[in-house]
Amino acid sequence: MNGVGVDVAATSSAVSAYLDTLASGGTVGPSVEVVTAPILPQIANVDTVSGMVIIGQHTTEFFVGESNGMGKNIRQPATNLNGQVIGPGQQFSFLGAVGPIDAAHGFAMGGVIADGKSNHTGAMGGGICSASTTMFNAAADAGLQIDERHAHFYYINRYPVGRDATVYSNGQTTWDLKWTNDTPYPIVIRAFTTPRSTAYIHGSALEPAGQPEGDLERWG
Repeated sequence: MNGVGVDVAATSSAVSAYLDTLASGGTVGPSVEVVTAPILPQIANVDTVSGMVIIGQHTTEFFVGESNGMGKNIRQPATNLNGQVIGPGQQFSFLGAVGPIDAAHGFAMGGVIADGKSNHTGAMGGGICSASTTMFNAAADAGLQIDERHAHFYYINRYPVGRDATVYSNGQTTWDLKWTNDTPYPIVIRAFTTPRSTAYIHGSALEPAGQPEGDLERWG
């Protein structure tokens, strides 16, 4: 639920108007009413997600193998994304959120589609699109503003038709997944993978419970 605080600027204006009226001989009441404003919930870390509600979620199946760095290139993004907080009005960048994609940060060589053809070990971080696609679908499910999203060169049947999201950067060209938290509440990202050779990555976006009914209907 929202808290209530003093709107300093509005209260100062009310006090100034009161004093001006008093100085000019006008009629004023015995007091000046303090102007209040809502205090929206603030979340610093994932440990405070009690009382949150899921506004969007998605699960993607993946097969551990050389095309995803034996799972590293999907599990590492899930670890990096889990617990990140996107404030009201803030833009989320998938590439920015997962951090440097190199061996020093837990990634490995994996698959890439180059010139319309698959190369199963041709790119550092290859296979990461299972994570970006999961994030995209969770954000789309939540009805968030999608700012940037790119489809693969061809359909991959593990992904919903028309709802995949590839990411790529070679230092000159960058394809990212970006969305904006266009709600008045902070959003917490939860992400995890299962440990089997045929595994799943699950992503969800959470917001504080107790929102006005109209906002809840928006996500319905």
